[in-house]
This record gives sequence, C-alpha cells and structure tokens, in this order.
Amino acid sequence: MIKELFKLARTKLGEVTELNWVDLDKRQMEDYEMRPSIGFPAALISVQFPGCENEEELKGLKQRVEGLLTVRICHDFTGNTSGITNEMELERSLQFLDVVQSVYEKLQGFTDGSFNKLERISLRDEQRGDKYKIVNMVFKTATRDHTAVV
Repeated sequence: MIKELFKLARTKLGEVTELNWVDLDKRQMEDYEMRPSIGFPAALISVQFPGCENEEELKGLKQRVEGLLTVRICHDFTGNTSGITNEMELERSLQFLDVVQSVYEKLQGFTDGSFNKLERISLRDEQRGDKYKIVNMVFKTATRDHTAVV
C-alpha cells in the first residue's frame, strides 16, 4: 500500500512543470554541510499509515487504513522579502509559493479509485539554519487493505 500511494503521488507531481525533482524523501535535505544532490525546486514524498483498524470479517485480515502523504517542497532560496523590497523583486522572491500552490492544486481531491480523495490537512514552513526553504504539505486519505487475504 505504501508503494502504491508513493507511486501515485510521484506520477501526479511529475506533472507539475515547475518541479525539477520528485523523489522519495530519503532525508536529502538534512546534510547542512553539502549542497543536496537534487534539482530545485524539488518535491520529496513520504507515506505513513498512522491509523489501521481490523475489519470484523476474516479475523483481521482486512483493515481500514488511514494514510498520510507528506510532500516537502524544497527551494534554494535567495530572495529578498523585506519591507523595502520593490514589487518586482518581491514577486520574484515569492515565486516559490507559486510552486507550493501548483502542488496543492495537483494533489487536492486526486484519487485513482484505490484510495479516497487526497485532502490537504496542513501546510507548514520548516524552520532551518541554512539557505533552503522547505514547505511541508500533508494530505490525508484512506483505503481498505486486503493484501493479507489469501
């Protein structure tokens, strides 16, 4: 189930023309000493199933599964956004937010039928000690997992 949801998200995010890199989040952005070996802007994907409940029939071989899809939208940020920045430079500096919006528009409400529609539940800015800007967007979904049924 994790692989399927990752692959679906990877395919959909591959359609976002502003993204230069879509990948599994393997903590590529966590080495503060070196430039990450990814193209910016990037979308790094992780999948979790924090809630799983057995269904009554088949002695727990079927489960209702709640899923979380997290997309870390990563930018090599060098913009200027202070109160004295002129409008043209401010717009250029805030272009990373257009990428965030494109990711949201591509994933919000998406389903292939095997998972419930994706629904954004949070959007947060990571606080970092380097020049990279990362926005975390979390979507929830649900499905039924029957893979243990033989």
